[in-house]
Amino acid sequence: MLGCGIGVGDDSCACLQVGDAVAQDDGANRDARVERLLVGQRVADGPGIRPAPGSIAFRDIVIRPEPVGDVTAAKASYLSPYGEIVSDWKKEDNTFTLRVRIPANAHATIYLPAESTSDVTVNGVAVAIEKGYKEGRYVMETGSGEYLLHVVNRRPVTSSAGSYAGR
Repeated sequence: MLGCGIGVGDDSCACLQVGDAVAQDDGANRDARVERLLVGQRVADGPGIRPAPGSIAFRDIVIRPEPVGDVTAAKASYLSPYGEIVSDWKKEDNTFTLRVRIPANAHATIYLPAESTSDVTVNGVAVAIEKGYKEGRYVMETGSGEYLLHVVNRRPVTSSAGSYAGR
């Protein structure tokens, strides 16, 4: 697991697990401990690596990056029984770039933050966003491999007469 918190109930122990490293404290600084647990959860969610519902051993993967606030990039990897899963994203201005690695014999559903008018490319090939656009995301299904995905959100051209987008 990328991040978790355990044993906060009786104020005697807290753990933050990231990969195989575990840090513990004796309860002397409860506020700092709780903050570390919450930050650990946000860090785990940012890159967006999760098992699909009902998946065993990450055979079916969900990659759903969550670019929020001032966060401009996140990267994580997870060594599943099938191999390494990687999610590495960055956002700049109106462009979102995601590098993904899906291990052999695994399947992934990738959710890209997008607008209905966004330009989307997968490994340099343009895709028709209307075929996979759902509720603020471009959704694609894929097998094993390495993928470079780009989303460019078009900014409407405006003038005193209004927007030219969509005309």
